[in-house]
Amino acid sequence: MILFVILIEKKIENFFLKIYMAHSPTSCQLEALAKQLIPLSEAAAIAHRTRRQLSRLIRSGHLWGVKIGPNWVTTEPAVRDYLAMNPHSGPKPKTPNNTQRKK
Repeated sequence: MILFVILIEKKIENFFLKIYMAHSPTSCQLEALAKQLIPLSEAAAIAHRTRRQLSRLIRSGHLWGVKIGPNWVTTEPAVRDYLAMNPHSGPKPKTPNNTQRKK
């Protein structure tokens, strides 16, 4: 009975290992992604936002990015995709109605 359980466990382990290997990126894909990574300072210049705003967008899941050590990085296509989907995000323009203080 114990031998049967061990064999079943091995089959399940192999099954999940095959699934993992089928969906994990290859080294070529990882190298290509690494070449596209840019620091948030560059992304901020592209997006006309601050690094803090971009790191907040990454942490909230609105912009793709990764934290490598203490630094957040993203890709230029990810920034451009975010801007295309959210063209009006950011601070609201000042209008006479919202700049005057109510008395």
